[in-house]
Amino acid sequence: MPKFSRVLDLRSIEEAGALAHPFADDAVYRLRPLIDPAAEALRDPESETTLGAIYRGSVKRNRATIAAIMLEISEAPQGTILISCASGKDRTGMIIALLLRLAGVTDEAIGEDYERTEHNMREVFTQPLRDAPDDTSHERRKYLQNARAENIEQMLHHIDEIYGSVEQYLSTIGLSQDQVDRLCARLLAPVPERAL
Repeated sequence: MPKFSRVLDLRSIEEAGALAHPFADDAVYRLRPLIDPAAEALRDPESETTLGAIYRGSVKRNRATIAAIMLEISEAPQGTILISCASGKDRTGMIIALLLRLAGVTDEAIGEDYERTEHNMREVFTQPLRDAPDDTSHERRKYLQNARAENIEQMLHHIDEIYGSVEQYLSTIGLSQDQVDRLCARLLAPVPERAL
């Protein structure tokens, strides 16, 4: 099994209780739910009818949990960090997009990376579609499984419009400049040859 310096599980406490993470008993494992249940209870689903809108709302609602996740990454021991959620598309996709942008990756490349999720997860996404009780549920599930670049790009553009940059967003949600600098240094550190 690969050795990770930190394993971050972005699922809820309930999700983790229902299905244990493969690394749950490892000392490097941390359950860091991205979705704050109290903030989520205030969400207005009528105003967030697209995935892009849900992601935009999530970076506003879940500032404290996103800050905790980023802090965990910046303070993790040297080595590879595994970040996961239930399917690796929404919660993981949001965090990875923020990290990639912080590292200077273009929105186009981030969008392309995000779009690969739909193709890579096709088999995983098939069963929930088959289990849909009716056509409306089937179409809703199919829509929520899409991984179009525009979804994640809308979140990034929202951060630019409101905060100016991902770095400014992280400062606004509570990371110190030193913590942001450590996060950047970690993202831009050279990869040892043996890891390639």
